[in-house]
Amino acid sequence: MKVTKITIGRLYNLGNYEHIRYEISVELQLGQSATVALGGMEKILDALNPKPPRGVKSAEELDLACQQLKAIEAMPDYEVVDQFATSKVGLLAERRKKHEANVKRAEAWAKYQASARAALDDLGGTFTHTDAKQDWDGFNDEF
Repeated sequence: MKVTKITIGRLYNLGNYEHIRYEISVELQLGQSATVALGGMEKILDALNPKPPRGVKSAEELDLACQQLKAIEAMPDYEVVDQFATSKVGLLAERRKKHEANVKRAEAWAKYQASARAALDDLGGTFTHTDAKQDWDGFNDEF
């Protein structure tokens, strides 16, 4: 028996009754290892997950944190002490440190996903899907 083609798919739950399914099919050449091919495909599917892993903030969350930092910077010192029970300098340092760590995690996740998309292109998946909803010009003219 000889394996000539491997297909693997993964369904990602986005919440709110929505999901995305990715499926990759690879034809093996003579002498290629099915195990190695399957492992590579699994890594690609893991990295293509549309939802970031726990602890990685979205762009909206990072923007909100940045706005909160600016709001704290604008507050008078006594108001920061009253509201947060700490000094303004200490609070800003702590929040900036957390924000920088969150930005680094988000950048690392984006880089990881980009590498998966590049690996997918290396497999020959160069097709670009365009959704009909992206171009509404002349949509009603077809009917």
